Amino acid sequence: LVSLEKDYPDVFMSSLLPHEQLLERMENSDCLIVPSRVDPIPTVAVEMMMKERLCLCTDVCGIAHYIQDGWNGFTVEPENVQQLADKICYIVGHQTDLQEISERGRMIFENYFSEKVFVPKILGMAERFTSVLESNRKKRCFSVCMIAKNEERHIRRALQSLLCLQAEMIVVDTGSSDQTKTIAREFTSNVYDYTWNDDFAAAKNFALSKASGEFVWFFDADEYLEPLSDADIEKLQNQILTNRDKVGRVICRNIFEIHGNQPESREFLSRIFNKNEFCYRGKIHEQVVKRDGSDFETYQTGISFLHSGYDLSEEERQEKAERNLKLLKAALEQGDNKEDEEAYLMYQIGKTYYLKREYETACEYFSKGLSFDLNPKLEYVIDMVETFGYALLNSGQAQAALAFEGIYDTFGGTSDFKFLMGLIYMNNEMFDEAVSEFRKAAETGEGRTPGTGSYLANYNIGVIYECLGDTKQAYEFYRLCGDYAPAKKRLEGLA
Repeated sequence: LVSLEKDYPDVFMSSLLPHEQLLERMENSDCLIVPSRVDPIPTVAVEMMMKERLCLCTDVCGIAHYIQDGWNGFTVEPENVQQLADKICYIVGHQTDLQEISERGRMIFENYFSEKVFVPKILGMAERFTSVLESNRKKRCFSVCMIAKNEERHIRRALQSLLCLQAEMIVVDTGSSDQTKTIAREFTSNVYDYTWNDDFAAAKNFALSKASGEFVWFFDADEYLEPLSDADIEKLQNQILTNRDKVGRVICRNIFEIHGNQPESREFLSRIFNKNEFCYRGKIHEQVVKRDGSDFETYQTGISFLHSGYDLSEEERQEKAERNLKLLKAALEQGDNKEDEEAYLMYQIGKTYYLKREYETACEYFSKGLSFDLNPKLEYVIDMVETFGYALLNSGQAQAALAFEGIYDTFGGTSDFKFLMGLIYMNNEMFDEAVSEFRKAAETGEGRTPGTGSYLANYNIGVIYECLGDTKQAYEFYRLCGDYAPAKKRLEGLA
């Protein structure tokens, strides 16, 4: 085209024009040619019609839907060069006869694309879309609730992930000094202030009072729902309505970084419940309880979300831990806690010291917490036992950890506990017993912590065999670890 342009003095090429220059060019033109192979609605053609200028388009353009060839414009088949040339020659040779066609082309703009027609259509579409969303929200039997403070780093991603639920969102701000509230208002008008009083349960119960749904689903600002389809959401809604007097549990996938790796642990959390029958209790690490104090059942929803709250810098981790310890110890010192409440506080204090890597202190609180008569099926009791075991190993008390043999019958049904026992034996140089427990863990399958029932168990067996000089066995177990990087490195070393 650039080469041919030189041979035709009345033809010239231009680069992409700014919009104002393009409109000026249209004013000085007689006809616009749109030779596109495909183009839903070429805006330039609409603007040309607005200026009462003739348009020649391929019949695959969206604008061609409104053109009657030879009546209010012209159309040609895409890539039909001869037909296009004939139409151009006709237009050039009959310019004085084409004014009426241009005027009728202007009516395409008036009837379909002018502001008086187009804006009401867009507003009508928006209204219908909003109506559908609102209808879906009304169909939802649950509201989504969240409390937040200075969470501008996380809250947008959290709320964005919840949009798929098409449910009412309630955000309670407990005193942010950053952009948390501003970001929250991008997603919901239901943003409320709450004066912080060192009581997480009170803040969450305030959020409950603002929800219009009969049921609520609580999220934290550093949690992100994994994508759900409409079918998933309908299934969840049916689960909720079928289990009206029970509490729904979801899978929390904790992600954090240690020495360049991103390990993951999983736990089941009670998050979905009837706000009229349940509420929160506990100033920190609050729990869902029945309003009348009676026992209740739970059900598994199968839904999971990511939690990045443990993925903190060392400074942030220490700051958060100190804040939590202050509140937990204050609650413990009140002295009016029931046995199960006191045990739970001991567990949370021990867990906090564990995250601070003060393992000996953590052991002291875990030991006190487990001295109560507790239900071994409770999630926090199971976690307290296992974390106690790791705290003993991390504080150099491997021999003391052998006492866990005495609770094997009670807690030994999971791959997590079997894996822990393998580590305890391994640290006590009881290698036959360690291999046996790691094998059992791998046979049991995955537990709360990914790898304990697969590649991590096999890797430790490989390490033991390699240390014992049995490189053939070591090689076979490293191979079972798949893409686990440390195992691949060991395989290279053995090769």
